[in-house]
Amino acid sequence: VKPGQSTTVSYADLDLTGPAGMRTLERRIRAASYRVCGGRHNPSQELAREVERRECRRYALDGAREQIAMARSVQFAKGPRIIVLAQQKR
Repeated sequence: VKPGQSTTVSYADLDLTGPAGMRTLERRIRAASYRVCGGRHNPSQELAREVERRECRRYALDGAREQIAMARSVQFAKGPRIIVLAQQKR
C-alpha cells in the first residue's frame, strides 16, 4: 500500500440514475481500489499485510461512495469522475 496514492475513475459514459450505471461504476471503483491498495490475497504474504490492504480498500471504497452520493445529487464541480484514494498511515 502506498498511502496517499490515488486514481481517477470516470463515469462520464454512465447513467447514474439507473441500477446498471451504478453497478458498472461500483465495479470500476472496486477495481481502482485494488490498483491503489494492492491486489488479491496472496497466501505467501503475511497476514498483517493482507489486513492493511483490506483496510485500505475499505477506506478507498467508503470515500468513493461519498463522492457517488454527491455526484448523484448535484453536478460535481470537477466533472464526471471519482477519486479513489489509498488510506493514509496513522
